[in-house]
Amino acid sequence: MTQTLSGKEVIKKGKIVVADLTKDNLSRRGCKKVYGRGVFEALKRLWRVSGYASSKHLVWFIRLNHEKTL
Repeated sequence: MTQTLSGKEVIKKGKIVVADLTKDNLSRRGCKKVYGRGVFEALKRLWRVSGYASSKHLVWFIRLNHEKTL
């Protein structure tokens, strides 16, 4: 394998493939979601009602009590 200006050359089944490693082509997996003020306030209230449960427990609290939170 050799390094090029546009990315990394990878030899696959006898063919040379050049991967473009620019920022636009990278995976966005793991990006943080941005919520509005209303969602933030609702989650804060639910967190207080749940007894300040951890994030994993809060998810289950919301799922188990969704009819009461609507």
